Amino acid sequence: MFTTEHAIANINQIARNFDVLGTDDAVRATADHVRLFWAPLRRDALVEVLHQDPDRLSPVARKAAALATSPAASKQTVQLRNLAPAATSPAAP
Repeated sequence: MFTTEHAIANINQIARNFDVLGTDDAVRATADHVRLFWAPLRRDALVEVLHQDPDRLSPVARKAAALATSPAASKQTVQLRNLAPAATSPAAP
């Protein structure tokens, strides 16, 4: 069964995984993940946490949760970003 505790743990972990991107990109990537893959009930749990106990979220998770659950978020087109560095091709002989 899903709980608010799961939402808190999950978004904090996702944000931690994206930390290597730097704060701004980590916020956007975490928010994109929530918008793309989380069910409405999970997003509703984030809204509850943001209003009742926002300090339980990391700074990146807090910003991402606010971005992902804002009224404008439901109207935004989410674009997946290629965050991996471009592969280099071997030099031609």
